Amino acid sequence: MHAVILKKELNDLLDLIEGLGGVTQPAFYHPEVDALQHTLQVFKIARQRSNDKDLILASLLHDVGKSISSHNHAALGVNMLKGFSFINEKILWLIDNHLRIALLQSGEMKSQSKINKLVNNKHYHLLVELREFDVSGREPNVYNEFDREAIIKYLFVMIAK
Repeated sequence: MHAVILKKELNDLLDLIEGLGGVTQPAFYHPEVDALQHTLQVFKIARQRSNDKDLILASLLHDVGKSISSHNHAALGVNMLKGFSFINEKILWLIDNHLRIALLQSGEMKSQSKINKLVNNKHYHLLVELREFDVSGREPNVYNEFDREAIIKYLFVMIAK
């Protein structure tokens, strides 16, 4: 991929992430300041615990749809991300299913066909990890600076590999 195009796409992507600033969430589930702080926490955890670039990108992008609406935010996020050249079907699947895994783990998912479809996917193990990162990234007293240039540099190196 051409470096200039990738940098433009990464800037556009970071605009979407920045849109999560000020988006409040129910304190019971998300005691962090806003959806941006949650996202930055999850992204940091993913970078610390995984080498899978698609999982790291999914961790950064899993809640991007919340900049539009919390309701159905996974599907909204998937639609927002489809135009980016480095966003693949694996990343989109992880984002689209990051809420379904919570339903499965809580026992709320009752349809055996839905359960089978989820657990039989070859990326299921990564979805479980994404859920762990998502739950771990809910610390109310942790603040991560939104360092746009550092994130772009990190992503550029990771994607360009």
